[in-house]
Amino acid sequence: MYFVVEDIDNAILGQFLLWKMTGQLSCLLIRAQGDVLKDIEACVGATRVSDSTGVTFQKIGIQHFGRCKEVISNDNKTLFHPENPDKSKTYVGVLKQRLLKSVIAMSRTKLMRRAHQMTGSYRRLKDRFA
Repeated sequence: MYFVVEDIDNAILGQFLLWKMTGQLSCLLIRAQGDVLKDIEACVGATRVSDSTGVTFQKIGIQHFGRCKEVISNDNKTLFHPENPDKSKTYVGVLKQRLLKSVIAMSRTKLMRRAHQMTGSYRRLKDRFA
């Protein structure tokens, strides 16, 4: 099981560590923000728990969780192997459309990098493990 979070309270982080150290829960906790978080959501088909999506912890259900065949992570990168690659291919198309419309060189470079990372059988979406 893995969790992708934008921010996490230290008390909750401590609880995850305790569960992992005692063998009660085997999980991977990934901290991601901004565009990287959006890219991971698109890759695995997850829905963010936030006010903007209307999904709260009280309303969360199995339909909001994403799926992957495999997640490979180390200190420098995290790779996702999506269960349904068509979802991320559609998302890559959206990124490429935004790339064509972008006139700012820095935005174009960033969008090009994001689209490239979403192709192939594994999606490299996180360059540093947190």
